[in-house]
Amino acid sequence: MGMLRALATATLLLAAYPALAATAGEGADRDSLLRKGMEQHDAGSFKSAIESFQQALKLNPRDATALYEIARSYVSLGDFKNCLIYARRSVDILPSAMSFNLLARCQDEMGDAPGTLATFTEGLVRYPGDVQLNLNYAVILARQHRNAEAKEHLRVAVNADPHYPTPYLTYAGVLAGEQNAVGALYMWVRFLMLEPGTPRSRSVAQYLKELLVPAADAKTGKRMTIRLETGNDPRDDFPTNPKIPAFTLKVPGKSEERKPADQFVSNAQLMFSVIADSIARDTPRDRQTFVWQNAGVAITNLERAKLRETFLYYVAGVAGLDGAATWLDAHASEFEALKLELAK
Repeated sequence: MGMLRALATATLLLAAYPALAATAGEGADRDSLLRKGMEQHDAGSFKSAIESFQQALKLNPRDATALYEIARSYVSLGDFKNCLIYARRSVDILPSAMSFNLLARCQDEMGDAPGTLATFTEGLVRYPGDVQLNLNYAVILARQHRNAEAKEHLRVAVNADPHYPTPYLTYAGVLAGEQNAVGALYMWVRFLMLEPGTPRSRSVAQYLKELLVPAADAKTGKRMTIRLETGNDPRDDFPTNPKIPAFTLKVPGKSEERKPADQFVSNAQLMFSVIADSIARDTPRDRQTFVWQNAGVAITNLERAKLRETFLYYVAGVAGLDGAATWLDAHASEFEALKLELAK
């Protein structure tokens, strides 16, 4: 990643400052200093990286890339006051989506909410389709409970890069905050399909476990109802049928010897089947909602490929549910097919 960033930096600055290219020796020194600083930054030597970038800055005080990289290193040091100074200079000299993002982050960390919003607004005027600008602006908006605006920008981010996991995770969080657990669950599952093996995915899998495995005394064998609230905006959210998100589930008794992973998968499959049936019969407009188009379709395609059960057992394993590993070991060929499917 560091080398890719260095190559992109060299190309960008030669295009922006042709005079640098004409001074071969000085340009080579500058490029060498930038590469050195980036390598130091990537190795965690942030103070040394700043020193290297400062040397590059002496060659050209208007070197926007050196200014940007200094600001990045100050972020890594937790020094947002200095980050703000250098990020603002970088934006003023050579605006880019990355520099707007960095400036807004520094402003946010400094508690400047109006400045943060203003920077995102200006950045999005220049770069309306940028994934990170839309995503990070949505995070700020959601924090202010401006959920409709946040979801609008998250939709832009997802549409711009449908395979980038973070906007799905953020969208799920917004829906959960609105008590739309079904829509959130679909977006969380889609996130897990895109990012299946990270600390973030383990946290999501744990939440799905709590949502879909009733925490009741298994000795009673009683039936329980899991009630999942729906969204309230049929234009964007999903599902729109308030009757479907109630699932009556039997908590297994001692004699049944049912593993928690089996219960998790069974409950999830039941929910997906009930909602799919409702969409087919009662609420076909759900097929046009953003959540269904970007999460429901992908989850349904897993079922068509006969891999949804395998994926759910994998999620159960990520959540640490007993019985998942045994099931996956016994279905090794399906698990390998799932890995290939998720890698597409």
